[in-house]
Parts: sequence; structure tokens; C-alpha cells
Amino acid sequence: MKKAVTILTILVLLILGFGIFKFNFTNDDIYTEGGKKVDDIKEAKGTILSEAEARVIAEKSCVKGGEVLGRGVYNENSKTWWYDANLNATHEGCNPACVVNEETKTAEINWRCTGLKEQVACTMDARQCLDGSYVGRTGPKCEFVCP
Repeated sequence: MKKAVTILTILVLLILGFGIFKFNFTNDDIYTEGGKKVDDIKEAKGTILSEAEARVIAEKSCVKGGEVLGRGVYNENSKTWWYDANLNATHEGCNPACVVNEETKTAEINWRCTGLKEQVACTMDARQCLDGSYVGRTGPKCEFVCP
């Protein structure tokens, strides 16, 4: 009997725990980068584009066939909505976002490039060239380049 009560208690706690987890992490509230709820800011200032309004602008300006926008994040300092953009055409080392300006109601792509290029490590072997000199591997393909 004591074992059944213990198992039942654990089961109830698991169910309650899952319910709290689901309630806290699956709601549709949208927050700013600073963690403030967008609806609370909108009520206080009355000037913010809704996420849906900004998404329409973003989709018209930034997205072409087959491309996708992530969920919007509002930056209250710059008064912009940011959408991670899965674009068909990207630049190496970049993570594009479609940025919607609340005041001008326009959107543009911010490529968010790191500027870092992937480094290539070549093996340390050498080759003798026809002129008698030796060269090591070089370049992105680690090729021997004789003078």
C-alpha cells in the first residue's frame, strides 16, 4: 500500500510538473531582447507595430519564393522587429535577419556577417619544383604552387 501511494504521488508530481513546464514555455507571448513582454510595452507607449503587422512588411520586403522567416524579436532601443531569415541566397559567414523599422514601416536585410573566414590547416609536407626549389602546401585547397 505504501508503495502504491509513493508511485501515485510521483505520478501526480510529474503530471503537474509537465503542466507547469508546458504553460511557461509554450505560450505565444513575444518578448523583447531585454525580456520585456511586447504587449506590455505597446500598452504603455501605444506606438509599437504588432508582430503580425511587422511580419507582413518583412515578408513583402525580404522574402522570395520558398524562403522562411523565424519568429520576430522586438528591439525597443532601435524600435525594430528582427526576424531570422532563411534565405535562398546567403553570404558566407553571415546569418541574415529581416529588420522592420517601426517608424518608417520599411524592412531591409541585415546580413550580420562575422567577417571570419574558415581557416584551413594544410599538412607540412614539401615538394621539389622543376627549378630545384621546395614549396609547401598553400591556399584553401592546400595545393603545391611552384614558381
